[in-house]
Amino acid sequence: METLLKTRIDKALRNLSVNMTALRKITFESGGEEALSQWDAAYDQLRTKYFELLQQELNSLTPIYISLLEDSLKIQEQLISSLQKQENERDILIIVNQLIEIIQKLSI
Repeated sequence: METLLKTRIDKALRNLSVNMTALRKITFESGGEEALSQWDAAYDQLRTKYFELLQQELNSLTPIYISLLEDSLKIQEQLISSLQKQENERDILIIVNQLIEIIQKLSI
């Protein structure tokens, strides 16, 4: 639900941005400086709230991201150790695949 909200706000902001000049002109012509000031304030407030939603999402993901980074470092150490010990290539491949999976999660 929150993802849908962010997607729709993003789309609305993009559309508003593309049409900003025309919208501001119409607003000014119909209501003057006061209407234009209200319009600008509303647009800025919508944009601010959108960025607050994005920041909230990033803050909630931080523990997960840190955990994934820690896991990737552990697996990298295992890989280096396995390579130095010249372990079985099947075991090395398993470690490489584990590392790939974590890196994919970090990239999302």
